[in-house]
Amino acid sequence: MEGTTSTSAIAELTKTINGYEGYHTPKNRDKTDEKFREFLSSKLDSIAERLSRIEEQFQSSGKNHKEFLHQAIASLKTIIYSLKNPCYCNHAFFSQPVLSSEKIAQLYDYDFQIKEQIEILDEESSQLILDNNDTELNDMLNHLYDVIDGVNQSLTEREFVIMGNGE
Repeated sequence: MEGTTSTSAIAELTKTINGYEGYHTPKNRDKTDEKFREFLSSKLDSIAERLSRIEEQFQSSGKNHKEFLHQAIASLKTIIYSLKNPCYCNHAFFSQPVLSSEKIAQLYDYDFQIKEQIEILDEESSQLILDNNDTELNDMLNHLYDVIDGVNQSLTEREFVIMGNGE
């Protein structure tokens, strides 16, 4: 990840996410992962709720973006489900005595990157209003969907690191 060291990523993550203790020791890994996923789920739940309210406003106003919002909400709900039901629970990653510094750095970088993507998603979803003209609205919705797709991709790559794929 460009511009962020693992040290600054860890500092920001521990400051932002209650209970985030890091991946250096086996006793902290499971709790840190759980707290990270809970943090993301909570943020994404709020964003999905906001988008649902906006979808209702668009429907009552006659705006033609309801289907796009519906797809974005469905994508968020899929991500939330995967966060609440990860495929890697009880994986050797959580009990392995020592992890490579490269693997640990990758996880911190992914966690930081995903946290930043969620912040962008939160900010941009709060700026969706009915008063935007259709071109602005299309651009905003396209970017919003791109960020959602980026979150999903980053989470998938993070899972690969945890599960040891590609090593």
